[in-house]
Amino acid sequence: MSFESAREGANLKRSEVAEIIGTTRVTVYRWERGINEPDISTMRQLAKLYGCSVDDLVTANPTPPRDQAKTA
Repeated sequence: MSFESAREGANLKRSEVAEIIGTTRVTVYRWERGINEPDISTMRQLAKLYGCSVDDLVTANPTPPRDQAKTA
């Protein structure tokens, strides 16, 4: 599952996740789009909040190869 689908499955808005995690709505958006990745501590918080495992979040959000990341 993706970050976005996990959040939507938990029936939360980006702003709500940001407030609970202690970050900004834009940061949550960037995680969902693969622009940035949360650190492992935040990933654990997200998994708990979304009711899934860290593994569920990690396997659904592979890091793009460096050459693709620059052009994306």
